[in-house]
Amino acid sequence: MNLIRITNLSKSYYSINEETKAIDEISFNINNEFTGIIGPSGCGKSSILNIISKQDNDYNGKIIKSNNLKIGYMLQEDALFPWLTIYENAILGLKVSKSLNEENIKYVLHLLKKYNLFEFKDKYPSELSGGMKQRVALIRTLAIKPDLLLLDEPFSALDYQTRLSVCDDVYKIIKEENKAVVIVTHDVSEAISFCDKVIVLTKRPAKIKNIYHINHNKEDIPTKNRKKEDFQYYFDLIWSDIEK
Repeated sequence: MNLIRITNLSKSYYSINEETKAIDEISFNINNEFTGIIGPSGCGKSSILNIISKQDNDYNGKIIKSNNLKIGYMLQEDALFPWLTIYENAILGLKVSKSLNEENIKYVLHLLKKYNLFEFKDKYPSELSGGMKQRVALIRTLAIKPDLLLLDEPFSALDYQTRLSVCDDVYKIIKEENKAVVIVTHDVSEAISFCDKVIVLTKRPAKIKNIYHINHNKEDIPTKNRKKEDFQYYFDLIWSDIEK
């Protein structure tokens, strides 16, 4: 199902002395799947998420969204408030959107129980591991019941071993909750193992170099996908695109 159609999207940043073009007329669709956006550092990957989420409305081009599409945005770091409990952090989005009602509170408590965080609901972020904090951040994003999740480098602050484990956890949670995803990452392996489709951008100003459709078994977690025969094939193709 087509959720968003992006046509000829361009974005520039301005200073006193010059214009810097970040994105140059890119077009693609976001469907009900896991989409990855990858490319060189500074090529405008995060800018695309900011535009999709309406945090940035200063752009050229067209973005057509399906009716009543609700979008959740999960930032690079967990961004939990240290003075709030895990439960208070989890319901924060509901408070901001003024939708903190009995039904949504029950849903948050359900998510905390389902993903083994309920016993920590009265603790503070400093008492949790990095992986657990990422799960709380994801639950906070899921609490508003979005149709599409935007993930901006969600594992970049974690060490490698934790990153692999949390990537699997997040993947399973999103699959179980039946959400579509757009994930921005600089990690080629992560993009291939996590996504159904990978969009490769050129260096700034970003254009689309290639779009790859990854044929994974949808039930397998990312660490299993990394061991498949075609993983190296996709890795070589995408790495070559980025190097060029």
